[in-house]
Amino acid sequence: MPGYRFLEHTADAGVEIEAPNRTEIFRLALRALTDCLTVLDAVEAVEEESILLRGDGLDLLLVDFLQELLFRFEVRGFLASDAQLRLRQGDNGRFELAGVIRGEPFEAKRHAVKLPIKAVTYHELAFEPVRDGFFARVIFDV
Repeated sequence: MPGYRFLEHTADAGVEIEAPNRTEIFRLALRALTDCLTVLDAVEAVEEESILLRGDGLDLLLVDFLQELLFRFEVRGFLASDAQLRLRQGDNGRFELAGVIRGEPFEAKRHAVKLPIKAVTYHELAFEPVRDGFFARVIFDV
């Protein structure tokens, strides 16, 4: 069943994601990151920001994507709640993720911080095909 679940992890927070396609892994990873940071349902999709990232592998691109979202939260106070993304692989084998992320500015009164995430790690990183689609695992340093 598509979705994500949180993992118990020593001194860190982890998430495993299952989805029918690779692009949906990225969208669900965005939602999982925000769900770690604050109450996801409290974040409204009232603003859009463009995103364009390139990477050599899907796993590395996933880390870059989540690091970019974390950067936008830490530096500009932008909380993403959803996205419309396109993923493609070029002739050179590199992947490109493009689209828009939707969310709103952080407001302390409405967006209580659940976990202060410091970084997205490469520890136990996974992004692989499975029987019904794709599976990914990411660990956050808290």
